Amino acid sequence: MFELASNGLDIGRLLNPYQIEEQLGALQTLAPVALLVLDRGGDPLVIMHPKGRNQGDGSVLMGLLEGRREEIGPLHRRPIHVHSECIGEVIVVSLDPQQAPAETVAAIAHLAERILADQAYKEHELNSLTTELLDKYEEITLLYDVSQTLSSVFDIAAICDIALDKALHAVRAEKAFVALANEKDRVLTVRAERGMPDFLDQSFSFDKGVSGLAASEARQIILRAGEPSPAPFDMERASTEAILSTPLILNDKQTDRILGVMTLIGKPAGEIFTAGEAKLLNTIANQAAIAIHHSRLVDALRETERVRQEMEIAARIQQSLLPDRPPAVRGLELVGRCVSATNVGGDYYDFLTDDAGRVYLLIADVSGHSVGSALMMAMARSVLRREIREQRSPAAVLAYTNEAMLSDLINAGLFITLFCARYDPAYRVLTFANGGHNPPLLWRAASQSMVELDGDGLIIGIMDGIEYEERTVPLEPGDVLTLYTDGVIEARNPQGEQFGEERLRRIIADYSSASPHELAEAIYAAVTRHRQDNSQQDDITLVIMKIMEET
Repeated sequence: MFELASNGLDIGRLLNPYQIEEQLGALQTLAPVALLVLDRGGDPLVIMHPKGRNQGDGSVLMGLLEGRREEIGPLHRRPIHVHSECIGEVIVVSLDPQQAPAETVAAIAHLAERILADQAYKEHELNSLTTELLDKYEEITLLYDVSQTLSSVFDIAAICDIALDKALHAVRAEKAFVALANEKDRVLTVRAERGMPDFLDQSFSFDKGVSGLAASEARQIILRAGEPSPAPFDMERASTEAILSTPLILNDKQTDRILGVMTLIGKPAGEIFTAGEAKLLNTIANQAAIAIHHSRLVDALRETERVRQEMEIAARIQQSLLPDRPPAVRGLELVGRCVSATNVGGDYYDFLTDDAGRVYLLIADVSGHSVGSALMMAMARSVLRREIREQRSPAAVLAYTNEAMLSDLINAGLFITLFCARYDPAYRVLTFANGGHNPPLLWRAASQSMVELDGDGLIIGIMDGIEYEERTVPLEPGDVLTLYTDGVIEARNPQGEQFGEERLRRIIADYSSASPHELAEAIYAAVTRHRQDNSQQDDITLVIMKIMEET
């Protein structure tokens, strides 16, 4: 348990359970999780489960407090701080480890902690100001209304509109707009306006106008009607209106970030923007900045979940394409293996036999790392198998596949590298063609030498009418053919050095007398050692064929 605050601050006194449920309810739409909020004394305030408040697995969550850790899935705990002191704790528990893995649980816990901490901070500030703002009841009601309204909205355009309406309700002005910042390019773009329709979606740099100056210097600017502008180009003042411009600042732990600016323009004759109005607008702007930041966090989390789910689908598709086992061919040992990376690639291999007893070897890699790539490989597999059933030569298989897949690959912005070989065990002859794939390596047992099997031919999906060169090579007992994808030779160590083809050649030579299975295991082990602590960035796929002496 985290060490909690010893002063009077307590989330249980700052926020009631219904407020907490309202603040955190949207988070349960992101992933199947349950949430537990504790007060400063460690007692549970709220147990939120998708089945309903204090329903479903509430007893399982409470078991956490009693040490029954084995009853629950991945969880993450976050202390809730106000003024650098812990006032409570939020615990997020996965109800489905596949749909809500540890990293997702941690992200939701972080977002829940930030939402509760910000809301508790605002409640604390409101409580502290009560005595001096008794005569400002309408202002307090407005601030509370803004806080409640913005905290449950996760759409940035809606946040800008709501904040602008609240600001104009509190501070009278003839026109207004909110512009959000791209800090990298130092550009502001208008996302909401009132009374300035031509301004919507316009962009201007940080060094233009009063609003640009307010964002650039991270300070509030007030101008009376007719007062000279400190900005080099005053884009807001069509005439001589009064202006109140406030930056939207996110107070990060390390630095303040400028998320945008809120500007009010124009007062009735003789009126000015007062210091009280400036303070009120600054408060609304701060709450809008927090809401915008939360919305971006939610969007990022949703995108992460979308990509993760897409990768899982692609992985399942990819694995379903691979053969269960190689065919039994007299005088031949075959092994095929694909070790998928965290980011799903598009590797594919296959073994097929025809009516004449010949065996086809295929290895391919589709560009991209997505469901689209996996689906395109599924289409290519169907085409390849159809062409092989027609007993076409390897060059013809590649040519027909290119023509069949060309328009789909171009429309998807993808391409495929593909190597196709056909081995005739009756004559010990290998016929092959290469469509831009890594040239396989053939170990010659008799001469103790290595040969690359390459041929002219472009990758699949670039242009039509491609002709593929077809070559034939005789094989002898002891010869070893190794097909591989670039995930083998392009694996990098922490220093950025690739595994490389030379290392692969040495391993093949060293294990040439071993079985294909042992050779495959040696290659995977060597690549893993080379990567050290680096994660696997691409699929590693091997097809190994060894010619055996027939008995």
